[in-house]
Amino acid sequence: MQISDEKLEEILFREEIRISSFQRRLFAFLIDDFLMTILFFFLFFNSFYALRNNPEAIVDLLKETFFYLVLLRSVYHSLFTALYGASIGKILLKIRIIRVDTLDNPNLLDAVVRTFFKEIGQMFFYVTYFFALGDKFVRTLHDRVVKTIVIMQD
Repeated sequence: MQISDEKLEEILFREEIRISSFQRRLFAFLIDDFLMTILFFFLFFNSFYALRNNPEAIVDLLKETFFYLVLLRSVYHSLFTALYGASIGKILLKIRIIRVDTLDNPNLLDAVVRTFFKEIGQMFFYVTYFFALGDKFVRTLHDRVVKTIVIMQD
């Protein structure tokens, strides 16, 4: 079901739902990225430590483990989005993701598709985020694809 911007605005007003700012979303993203980097570091600590004196080998290891980093981020974002409507960063900043048609958490399939487009965007200079600029609901491309918005959590 397609919901027009005017209808969405009416629903949000009636339900007293406030849209999250881009800045708040950015800080949540930075928190999540930091957490994923720390987790990734601990998972591969021994491998990196063994190569600590060989910068070229470290670069090669980063290339080899890049897939695992993307997989880790994808599983994290998909599961947290489907289960809680928010990642840890979003929870800390009191924002969450909802579907525009149900005003509830995205289901697992929507969360996976949203995460897929988000990861693609991150690989190409965060291009999916440019869609949020100038949009009154601050929707990125990955939000638009699965019909979600990010809102303030009371």
